[in-house]
Amino acid sequence: MIPLGQPQSRDGIVQATAATTSETQVTRRPAVWVRRIMSAIIVIHFAAIFAAVTGSGNGRFGPPQILAEARNIFRPYLQLFYLDSHYRFFAPNPGVEPTFWIRLIDQQGDARWLEWPNAAHSPTAGDYSRNLLLFRWADETQRNPADPAKERLSPGAIAALGSYARHLRGRLASSEADAGLSLARLQFFVVGQSLLTPQRIRAGWGFLDLRLRDVRFFGEFSVEGELLSDGVVRSLVLPDLVARMIELEVAPAVANPSDAAALEATLHSAGIPQPVRMLVQHHPELLSLTGDRLKQEVRAATFAGDRATPQLVAGDDYGLDWLPGSPATVPQSDPSGTQPTAPGEP
Repeated sequence: MIPLGQPQSRDGIVQATAATTSETQVTRRPAVWVRRIMSAIIVIHFAAIFAAVTGSGNGRFGPPQILAEARNIFRPYLQLFYLDSHYRFFAPNPGVEPTFWIRLIDQQGDARWLEWPNAAHSPTAGDYSRNLLLFRWADETQRNPADPAKERLSPGAIAALGSYARHLRGRLASSEADAGLSLARLQFFVVGQSLLTPQRIRAGWGFLDLRLRDVRFFGEFSVEGELLSDGVVRSLVLPDLVARMIELEVAPAVANPSDAAALEATLHSAGIPQPVRMLVQHHPELLSLTGDRLKQEVRAATFAGDRATPQLVAGDDYGLDWLPGSPATVPQSDPSGTQPTAPGEP
C-alpha cells in the first residue's frame, strides 16, 4: 500500500504497486471449476454418511427400500474409507471386531501363529482400523453348490485372503525377527467374540476368556495366494483347536514348564494368541498332556477360575460345548485342513 501524505519516487510507486498486485494474487479465490469440484466432493461425502446411517437395519427391522438402495450405491466409497464400521471408536466394549488366527507353516513343516489385526502391533489407531477391513472383505461367503447347508468362500474373499497371504510373505521377509522363516503356506482361522454379559462377569469370566470366542476355518493358502483347501467355511470346536495348538506348537519347545520366563518366551516366539497364552501360563500342567485328555483338561482349566455357573439368558447357549467332558465334534483327520496338521504332515 502507498502511505498517504508522503512523497513517492517513481521507483517507490512501482514497487508499492507490484506488492499490492502480489497480495491480490495470493488472496484470489480459487477458480470456479475448482470450487465446484470441491463442493461436489463435500456433498457426496455427507450424502454417503447419510445413506450409511439411514440405510441400515437389524434382524427385525429393515430400512426403507429407497434408503437401502442409496446405501448400496455408496457402499464402495463407505468401505474404502471405513465409514460403515461399527460404532466402537469411543465405546470399545462390550465386543470387539473378529480377528484372524493365522497359522504360518514353513518349508520344514514347523509352524507358529499370528494374531491379526493386533492393536498392540499397530503403530496408530487408524492403522489398526484399516487392518480390520481384511475381515470385512474376507467374510463374504456363498452357498456351497455341493451342500447347500454349508457355505464356501466367495471369489472376492478368496482374492482378499490370497492377497493378504502374499502381503504376509513380503512383510515377514523384510522383518529381522522373521528373516529365517521360509514361509510355505498359511491357514486362516476367523475368531469371533460374543458379549461379555453381566451374568458372565459375575461368574468370573474375563475379557480374554476363551468361551467368549468362536472359530471358523476359512482355508489354507500358499504364499503365492493360491487356495489349497476346498474353500468350504467350517465351524470348529475351539477347545480342540486350542489343544492342538498347545500340543503341536508349544509343548515340543518347552523343556521345563515350571520355568515361567522360558514359557513366556516360548509363547511369544510361537505367536500364540493372547487368550491361549494366558490359559497356558496359568495352567502349565497342560503341556504334559496329549490327545483327548488334553482337550478335556483345556475345558476344565477354562472353568477353573469361575466363581459360579453363569445363568444363561433365553436363547444364549454359547459356551455349552466348553463344558468339561463335552464330546469333540471336529474330526481328527480332515483332508480339507480344518485342523492344524502335525509338523511334516502334508
